[in-house]
Amino acid sequence: MNRGFNPTQVQFAPTYQCNLHCAHCCVPQSKVRLPVSQGLKFLKQCRQLGIRELGFTGGEPFLYLEFLSAVSENAVKLGYTFDRIMTNAGWFKGQRDLETALRQIINAGFNGTFCISVDDFHKVPVAKIARFMVTAVKLTGRVAGVSLVYVNSLYKLRELARVLSGKVNRRQRLVVPPSFNFPGLSAKITRINLCPIGQAGTLAVPWGTQWFREDYCQGPGQVLYVDPNGNVKPCCGFASDLPEMTIGNIYRQRAKEIIKEARSDRFIRTVYNQGLLALRDIYVRCHPAEKLRPTKDHCFFCWYLQKKGIRSCLGKK
Repeated sequence: MNRGFNPTQVQFAPTYQCNLHCAHCCVPQSKVRLPVSQGLKFLKQCRQLGIRELGFTGGEPFLYLEFLSAVSENAVKLGYTFDRIMTNAGWFKGQRDLETALRQIINAGFNGTFCISVDDFHKVPVAKIARFMVTAVKLTGRVAGVSLVYVNSLYKLRELARVLSGKVNRRQRLVVPPSFNFPGLSAKITRINLCPIGQAGTLAVPWGTQWFREDYCQGPGQVLYVDPNGNVKPCCGFASDLPEMTIGNIYRQRAKEIIKEARSDRFIRTVYNQGLLALRDIYVRCHPAEKLRPTKDHCFFCWYLQKKGIRSCLGKK
C-alpha cells in the first residue's frame, strides 16, 4: 500500500441543491453553484498532474445538468475515466424529462455508473427508482450501468427488486434477468454507515466493541473533492464538510498548490502516512481522562477527532 496523499480522482459536488429533504442528510443547505468555467479550469489542472478519474456528487447533481454535461465532455477530451454520478433517482418529472437528461449526459461521453441512494430515508417511490434504472440501462446498453448504496435496512432494496422482477443475491447485487425488450441489469449494492452528523445527529451513535481496520484513508480518500464554493477537501467522507478539512480553494489556487498544502497539513499527513489509529493514540495521550470506545466507522472517527480538537493535540505530539 502506497502511503501519503496522492489523489487519483477529482470529484465535483457542483451544487448542494436537492429535490429531497432527508432526515439523515449531512450536506449543507445552500443555493451556491460552482461555475462551469471554474470546474473546467480545475479539471485541466488535475489532468496535468496525472489525475485521471472523475466523479460527481451533491446535493442532487442532476439539478445542475449543464455542469455535468460540459465537464463530462471536456473530461473525455482530456483522457479521464469516469467513476459515478450519485443521484437519488427522484429528480425527474416524467419519462421525457428523464430520457432527455440521461441522453445529454451519455452523449457528452459519460460512461461511468449512475449510483442511486436507496433507503428508508429517501422518500422516492420505488416505482420511480425502478423507472430510472431501467431507462439508464436501456440508454447506456450496459447491464452494470447502475449501482446502489444504502445506509439503513435492505427492506426498500428488496421491494425495488420485487418491482423489477429481480432479486438481491448473496453477492450483494440486485439482479434482473433479461426479457424480450430489456437486456437485464446487475447493480452492485454497497452499504455505507450512518454517521451522526447534522440532521442525523440523533439517529445513530456508531460506537461499538471493535476498531475499524486501518486503511490510511485509501477508501474515501485520495480524492480532490470540490464543493459548490470551490473549497477542496482531501476526501469525500463525512468529515469533508468540516472547515478544518479545507485544503484550498480552486478560485485562488491551482491544483498543484492545493495538493502541496494538503501534504503539509499535519493532521492530513498523519492520516495518510501513519493512519487514524495513530491519531487516536495521540488524542488519548492528550486527553487521558477520556475513555474512547471503539468504532468500525473510520469516517465518523475522523470527524469526531476534529470536532474534539485533535489539531491542538498535534502540537503536543
